[in-house]
Amino acid sequence: MITVNKKIIGKNSDEKSIYSKKRKAKKWLTLLLVLVFIATVALAVYFFLSWRSAQEKIKALTTAEGQQKMIAEETQDLVAKLSRHIVLPTGETPTIATITDIDALKKEQPFYEGASNGDKILIYKNAKKGFIYDPVRDLIVNVGPVYFEADNSATTNTPSSTNK
Repeated sequence: MITVNKKIIGKNSDEKSIYSKKRKAKKWLTLLLVLVFIATVALAVYFFLSWRSAQEKIKALTTAEGQQKMIAEETQDLVAKLSRHIVLPTGETPTIATITDIDALKKEQPFYEGASNGDKILIYKNAKKGFIYDPVRDLIVNVGPVYFEADNSATTNTPSSTNK
């Protein structure tokens, strides 16, 4: 009889152990589902806010005022980056252009040597200075004087080169 009682006690102990394991597994599964739900909600909120921000930017760019504001912000950002490397003329806002065909510009003037497509040109009309800035490498490619012809188109003469 003693043997039988041990088997019964052992059996009850095994049942408790199995029940305990099932209960722990159920808790972990519940915790995992809660975490997945929270992550899904967080991602949904993030993507919704990103979409809404993009829609606001698109809406702002459809108006002339929005476009002017974006250009002004881009100009300020570019001037701030460039001014970390060189003292810029004050009291005027530069005209900014992006180089799209460097080969044609190099043929026209040696000033553009060392520049590449995507570089920015900042022209200060009153100070009669031009700067070529590479925003990718964050360096000034060239600096030189700018002369304006009668038709107000800017030309650069062989300027002094500043390579950093």
